[in-house]
Amino acid sequence: MVHTTVCYSKQDAVPISALPAFGSSDEFHALCNEVGHWVGHKGQTCVVLKIISSDIVRLNAQLQAAGAKHTFTPYSPHITLSDDFGDITDETQKMIDAVNQELALNPIQLVFDRYQVGDQDN
Repeated sequence: MVHTTVCYSKQDAVPISALPAFGSSDEFHALCNEVGHWVGHKGQTCVVLKIISSDIVRLNAQLQAAGAKHTFTPYSPHITLSDDFGDITDETQKMIDAVNQELALNPIQLVFDRYQVGDQDN
């Protein structure tokens, strides 16, 4: 199962009662159009699938309006492929660039069908 983090916060979470209602038929639609990498919240190199989703961005905004404090701004929806990849070598970057050329022409359609609240770091 893959997931995307809608709001990562090192502060106290908002109360469950403040979260938007999520019905059994609700879905969040997204497109994956790029592989990227950055330094994660633990100082390691993360490799991610970047996604575009107005549904997920809207949910992030609703959580922030309810009082959630997003630790990383701006919010960048993604799916983490590796949270401890190591160095991005020239060869690795060439592979990422090749995948990104394909994703630019053929983005991957995704549907997220539920959300979970909790401390995923512990």
